[in-house]
Amino acid sequence: MKETLNLDLVNQLIPQLVNLAKEHWTSCDWQYGPPVEIFADTGYICIRYEKGNCWHYDLKNNLWF
Repeated sequence: MKETLNLDLVNQLIPQLVNLAKEHWTSCDWQYGPPVEIFADTGYICIRYEKGNCWHYDLKNNLWF
C-alpha cells in the first residue's frame, strides 16, 4: 500500500536516492526505462520505472530490492 511522502524529507534524501538508483542502473544490463514515479511503501522510498517495474531503495543500508 502506498504511503504519503513527507516532501521535506524526500527533498533532503533526493541526492542519496539518485546516487543509489544510478548505482542500481549501472550494476546490470538496465532495460526498465527511466523513473516515472517515486512513492513510499513499507517504510522505503520506491521508484517505478517506465516498463512498470518497481524497486524499494533502502537508503540506510544502500540496498535495493
